[in-house]
Amino acid sequence: MTTSPASVIGMMMRKGGWWYVTNLIIIVCVLLIELLPGIITRDVLNGLQGGTLLDVPWLILAGLIGVTLVRMVMFFTLSFAHAKARIPTENTLRRALLRRILQMPAVRALKGSPGEVVSRFRDDINEMPHVIFQLNDIIALGVFSAIAFVMMYQTAPQATLVIAVPLVFIVAGARFAYDRIYHYRQERRRAAGRVVGFIGETYGAVQAVQVAGAERHVLAHFAQLNKAREQATLREVLFDGLLDAMFRNASTIGTAIMMLMVHQQAASGQFQAGDVAFFVYSLGIIGELLGELGIFLGRQQQMRVSIQRLENIAHAQPMAQLFAETTPDAPAQLPALHELQVRDLTVTWSDGAVGVDGVDFDIKPGQLIVVTGVVGAGKTTLLRGLMGMLPNTTGAVLWNGVDISIPRDQFAPPAVAYTSQVPRLFSDSLQENIVQGRDISDPAINDALYGAVFEYDVAQFEQGVHTLVGARGVRLSGGQIQRAAFARMLYDRPQLWCIDDVSSALDIETESQLWKRFAEIRADVACVVVTHRPHVMQMADEILVLQEGRVVARGTYATLVSTVVLGQEASAH
Repeated sequence: MTTSPASVIGMMMRKGGWWYVTNLIIIVCVLLIELLPGIITRDVLNGLQGGTLLDVPWLILAGLIGVTLVRMVMFFTLSFAHAKARIPTENTLRRALLRRILQMPAVRALKGSPGEVVSRFRDDINEMPHVIFQLNDIIALGVFSAIAFVMMYQTAPQATLVIAVPLVFIVAGARFAYDRIYHYRQERRRAAGRVVGFIGETYGAVQAVQVAGAERHVLAHFAQLNKAREQATLREVLFDGLLDAMFRNASTIGTAIMMLMVHQQAASGQFQAGDVAFFVYSLGIIGELLGELGIFLGRQQQMRVSIQRLENIAHAQPMAQLFAETTPDAPAQLPALHELQVRDLTVTWSDGAVGVDGVDFDIKPGQLIVVTGVVGAGKTTLLRGLMGMLPNTTGAVLWNGVDISIPRDQFAPPAVAYTSQVPRLFSDSLQENIVQGRDISDPAINDALYGAVFEYDVAQFEQGVHTLVGARGVRLSGGQIQRAAFARMLYDRPQLWCIDDVSSALDIETESQLWKRFAEIRADVACVVVTHRPHVMQMADEILVLQEGRVVARGTYATLVSTVVLGQEASAH
């Protein structure tokens, strides 16, 4: 069940603390000060009409200048309080959402494309604090309106009551627009998310689009998405404009009614020019209250959409838990590895298909297990299941005989390292991509670069390890990206290496050097490697041959090389 906007407003106010209250107090003071010019104008005009001039015009002028200066200081303070209340709230939500995504199995961490998720991180979270500031504005304008109505009632009771009637009807009638506002907000956000998501995916596949000559088709699809977004936005804007026109022009209706009501009183001298000016002045600000109410109705519905979208990408985690800002306990460090035992490891996909079925193996430090098989046999699935990256994974993983209940949390550096078949790099320096937040050690970086046969390349870079690699490593070649990821795995010398076909993009000479150095540095490390390379298989203590997720053969290279199963696998590659 989606959290209600009222509950989220309460959570944000508690998070922002006294800054939201400070914001409200300042706005109330600013609007109460706004009464002074109206009162002064009323008294001056009434005095002129009655033939009596005020004796202290310079004092009135000084008062108006003083009011202006006080308002300037208050508006400056208001901006500061606004930022102090809003930014912590937004940061809390973004941290909590990112933490939640990182807690999920990698294969289903993102609900939607990366571009859509970024849109929700940015737009939905940015919008939410504005609802509280809007509410503060409404409360402050309500205080002003209440005082103004009392003063107007004291001047002309009947006219004041009649003016209030259409205003009440307009506000009540707008309540029926709630559902329509929500519908249009939701449609516009969905359309915008599709556009942003497509942009993100296109940025990540520019080369693929160019190679396929699909630029025209990509632009045509992008135009269709923008057209749908334009239509959804137009419907929302037109409906918002209609509501805004109703609310903001309600004060004009009130002014017209007031003119009719006070005509006779003004003719008889009971309703003076200054009173008319005060009524018009007050109704203008009361009109702002009605306009803010209209905007608040729209933003409240927009907030409902944002809450739904944010809880969706948080995998149904309620907003209350996101605002709790709890920091998960760091997993206990794994002891020195003596033996890793895998029993009945099974991965089942959401459609019921079996990715890996009942895999068993044991490995000790210094040993190498090679996983091989034809394309689609389940090799990558086996490694990712072992690392806890996939949902619906069953079986037992025992570290020195102790069950690892949540490998996703405990199978991480410095104990365990994983290199995927298609590594991902961040848009940062090469050093930061290798270290990834760990303590920086130049000798350890140099050792990692040497193990990855990357020291020659880095020496050619103008800024060495401080070279920026670009978004997803776009400034590096495919082989350099794989070796950067391999160096990241070697950093800190983990006890267990899980390697997924890391040399597929390397030239023959570099690959030969890589595996030669791998043999030199792996003496005290347990290694599980996915590969088809015969020279790597020859180093293996055991080879697992997978077929449709099951181990169909196992043994050393010498015992399997002449078998039909390994022969078929080798010929397929």
